[in-house]
Amino acid sequence: MKVRARSVLSCRGCFGALLGGFLLLWIPVNTAQETSKPSHTLSAQQKETMNTFVLDGRYLLEAGKTGESDLIVPLRSYLGSRRADSFSRRQAVMALARLGDQRAQQQIVCACNDDDKIAMQDAAESDLPYVGGWFAIRLYRYLLSPEADKRFWKAKKPEASDLAYVSPAIWALMQLPKIVPNPPVAPFDPGAGDPGRIPQQEGTIWLDWIRQHETLLQQLTPTGEGIDFTGKSCRHFKP
Repeated sequence: MKVRARSVLSCRGCFGALLGGFLLLWIPVNTAQETSKPSHTLSAQQKETMNTFVLDGRYLLEAGKTGESDLIVPLRSYLGSRRADSFSRRQAVMALARLGDQRAQQQIVCACNDDDKIAMQDAAESDLPYVGGWFAIRLYRYLLSPEADKRFWKAKKPEASDLAYVSPAIWALMQLPKIVPNPPVAPFDPGAGDPGRIPQQEGTIWLDWIRQHETLLQQLTPTGEGIDFTGKSCRHFKP
């Protein structure tokens, strides 16, 4: 599920004029940079303009990229409004999680621990690369585990679905190199058919690398502090 294009295309020609081009500050050179903390802060006028956009359901993902925790309140307000459709709600949750909102982060954790294949895959392929930080790394580390693999293959799938599924570990191998500095291996491509790249071996490489660099990786925001990554609280969790 691709969730970024729509928010960018909804500009209607007004965004650049109102914000004086500040959005360029939040467009990364690559995905690894995208998950880093912004080096600029918004002016009071830019915050007010972004606040207005968010309440109108626009530029939700861009709001998350600003790093401005003040935008959590308008994002929460929009998320709870009747105007928000399922697509925009998803974007609002992603933006909130990136800004450090614990309830949104827990919602994504619960998606990764869900009994629904589509929910798990959407979270791994769309939510985590966007949110990034130690939060996403911890979840990808879980997806590399036998426990995650067992949960996924036991999970339900849409009755009419003819999609071909891959192990959760493959999602992690595809996305981890995009959200960490100096990754040990390049993104895995399941369609390349490279006999020299074996998922099980690369999974071990990643688990060892994360363990060796854990002190540094724990500093990447959002960190997911205070979140239940075990999934035990998900049964009673309400978004």
